Amino acid sequence: MKHFDKSMDEEQRVLNLKSYEILDTRPENEFEDIILLASVICEVPYCFIGFIDHERIWFKSKIGLDLPQISLDRSIWKNALDSKQPLLVEDLEADDFFSKLSLFQNGQKIRFYLSLPLKSPEGFILGNLCVMDTKPRTLNEKQMSCLSALSRQIIQNLIFRKSSMKNLLTNKTSALGMFSFSIAHEINNALFASNCYLYHAIGVCNGETKSEEMISDLLSKLKESNSRISKIVNGIKIFSRNAENDPLEIFSVKKIIEETLSICEDRCKHENILLTINLPNEDFFVECHPSEIIQVLINFINNSIDALTDVSHKWIELEVKVIGDKINFTVKDGGRGIPKEIAQNLTKHFCTSKESGKGTGLGLYICKSIIENHRGQFFFDNNLPTKFGFTLPLKLS
Repeated sequence: MKHFDKSMDEEQRVLNLKSYEILDTRPENEFEDIILLASVICEVPYCFIGFIDHERIWFKSKIGLDLPQISLDRSIWKNALDSKQPLLVEDLEADDFFSKLSLFQNGQKIRFYLSLPLKSPEGFILGNLCVMDTKPRTLNEKQMSCLSALSRQIIQNLIFRKSSMKNLLTNKTSALGMFSFSIAHEINNALFASNCYLYHAIGVCNGETKSEEMISDLLSKLKESNSRISKIVNGIKIFSRNAENDPLEIFSVKKIIEETLSICEDRCKHENILLTINLPNEDFFVECHPSEIIQVLINFINNSIDALTDVSHKWIELEVKVIGDKINFTVKDGGRGIPKEIAQNLTKHFCTSKESGKGTGLGLYICKSIIENHRGQFFFDNNLPTKFGFTLPLKLS
């Protein structure tokens, strides 16, 4: 198989492509809509949005093609990188160069080919928007203009997507930072307890009276204390993971709640907030990115804690309830509510109910996007007590 020379320019181009974290990701409506429009505008049976690394074109969105990617060992594909202008071949068989290539799809020979380069703001060709047909054809000026506009929109989608991922990470880091003091305090307490149990056990072992029962009790307490540390650290690891490119996994609802509490429960104690958890007796499962669902719940709880700053009776309730084939997560608190003029725009970009400097206005917008990407529904009720929540489809056996 013939590969590209991995020159410095090529390495920089691929690095630029990877910075957008688009390769091998799930289908997204923003790209699916574009490829549908391209197919309708040109009235062709085959089209794709492809991103090109060292040796393949990976299809982000496609119509009429059954492969997830194709190799770059054919000149017509490699030309997508070589040309900075659209490549239009109205009849491949009538072209002296391209007639030597045999391109087939579903047993039929490709005759018409158009590739528009996708150029990043940094100046690199990341891939192409391509339309194909099994018969020769021409495109008019309006069709070409529409396709050019779609290729520019693909790049805008990439830029917005990259920016959103940065905001997601910022929001996640900010949310975790709000709990950092209580997490550190709890780990230190657990470590101190572990050391006390360990030294006590060593003392018993070295003493004249060696009580197996006492040693067993101390080691049991040591194990419990270490388990507490492990639980906190594991919760942070799951929460901090960037799961954007991971496949969805079937995950326990009770485990989601446990990992959420491992991060935020101790801050509630430090703030003298009564945190109540209401769960079904039976465990249920959802298909999700656990870290993202945990992020949403932590964001809700973090907002509730902030809402209780000047309230005498401080309480937060996290309730999970099964309704038909869906599961409902709700966080409510004893705060004073959110002003109506703010509440109606709360899930929009840069809208926050917090004081200046205390909120980015991205948290709930990102939470809503996460839930909708999980085929769920986000909801908010400003009638006291204030409620934030979401529903997810249950994974039924």
